[in-house]
Parts: sequence; structure tokens; C-alpha cells
Amino acid sequence: MPTAAATYRPAGAGRIGGPCTYPPGPRPSACRRGYDRRHRDRRAKIFVRDGGRCQRCGALVALHAGQGLPVMHLDHIVPQSHGGGNECGNLQTLCPTCNARKAREGW
Repeated sequence: MPTAAATYRPAGAGRIGGPCTYPPGPRPSACRRGYDRRHRDRRAKIFVRDGGRCQRCGALVALHAGQGLPVMHLDHIVPQSHGGGNECGNLQTLCPTCNARKAREGW
């Protein structure tokens, strides 16, 4: 029988990267999930490079929550599952709507 950790799926989980394996309750910190300073720095670098705009629709997005704008999604242009890497040339800023649309369309 599967454990609670193996079956827990928050809303939206599994659409892109598979099911969430975190148990119910507060999520682990970003650092414990594998997002360290290099990830934050790369995210900020891509945000500045893209001018704080979604690369599909041109909407303004925020780097962090609480600025009255949708928070940016850092997106792989060529998904890692199709051989894309984490280099800056394969990353782009998307708004949440365009990122969800891209996931539904299958990149």
C-alpha cells in the first residue's frame, strides 16, 4: 500500500514534472528542495535579461511575490526531458498563464 508521502498531490502537481512527493503540511524550505543561491542568482539574471516581461505575451511580471504583479516562472525553452540544459540560453521568463499554456501544448 502506498504511503501518504507517495500519494500526496497538491493542486496542479503532476502536470509537468510528475507527482509531488512531499507529505501533507508545510513544504520544506527552498534550500532543502535543492534551490540554492546559484538558482536564485540565475533566476534574477534571467529576469533582468528579459526586462521583467513574459517572453510569450510581454506581460510585466515580478521577481518575488508581494509586488502586485504575477510572479515570474523560470522556464526551460527546450525541456530537460528533451535534452535541454540549465544554461542561461535555454531559460526564459514566462508569466504563470503562458507557462501553464506551454505545459498544456506540450512545449
